[in-house]
Amino acid sequence: MRTFGRLEEKYQGWKVKSSLTTASTSKAESCVDPVLVRTEADTDDTTILMKVGMPSVHLLLGLNSILRPHMTRFFGGEDILMKLLRTELGVVPHSYQGANGAFEGPQCAKILDHLHILEPYLEDDLEGGLYLNLLHAFRGVKDEVFTAKLGDNWELAMWTFMDALWLAEVCVGLPVTPKLHILGTHVLQVVEATGRGLGRENEAAVEAIHSTFSKTWAFYRVNDEQSTSYLKNLLQAVLRCNADNTRPCSSASPPSTSPTTSSAFSASTFTYSTSTTTSPSTSTSPSTSTSPSTSTSTRTSPSASTSASVS
Repeated sequence: MRTFGRLEEKYQGWKVKSSLTTASTSKAESCVDPVLVRTEADTDDTTILMKVGMPSVHLLLGLNSILRPHMTRFFGGEDILMKLLRTELGVVPHSYQGANGAFEGPQCAKILDHLHILEPYLEDDLEGGLYLNLLHAFRGVKDEVFTAKLGDNWELAMWTFMDALWLAEVCVGLPVTPKLHILGTHVLQVVEATGRGLGRENEAAVEAIHSTFSKTWAFYRVNDEQSTSYLKNLLQAVLRCNADNTRPCSSASPPSTSPTTSSAFSASTFTYSTSTTTSPSTSTSPSTSTSPSTSTSTRTSPSASTSASVS
């Protein structure tokens, strides 16, 4: 497994290259920036996986590497497979630039939980049976290892998956993508070292707040990242998102979900510097703001419970 020492060695080697080409980047194992997560407590022998954990939701996306394009022929084409999953399970791949993209983590989990709808198309074919065994083994890893508490049969689930992945690679030529490699190699290493399931490092909460912030950012968005308004509006959006999704300890009421309602945590209590100097209007009672401006002109603060100035 990679260690902090190896990352630093590869990064230093990449920096001294006279020509920073794709070849030199590959030789440096993509270590083209300084390590950001290393602390004083970490040594050169500290492994990266022990530091950052395993993103189980993203590892579920490895299912996409198995389903398409390698399994579509058993269903008579990709369109038929997609229609089957849509009608039977209600799952639709994420659309990207007008084309079908990949299934997201929860959708992958749902497919693994309902493999019976795929079985009639796979079980009577020798190669299809190998793919079906791999999918069942993947579900076993999800149920036994991608949990806060390890299942009683987690070791059997891991070895079953590794065997099924090896057979699919050797017998039907399934490419082992980075996610499948992690599943078949590093998950076992991490679980053996920590003694706990990957559910404790589940990144679903982080993904959820990303989605929540995107809705808030839509009211403040400035497309030109070099403009003076970009950082100003980004700060306002972060403070507004925090305010609307954080409940004060003394309050029993749920947090607000609307970016236009007042909050006990006011963005206007912070000061920041821009090229424009002015004073926003304030009030002594909670107020409702207008949609934030995306131009360089000064906008009214979303809410204000105390007076504040912009300097």
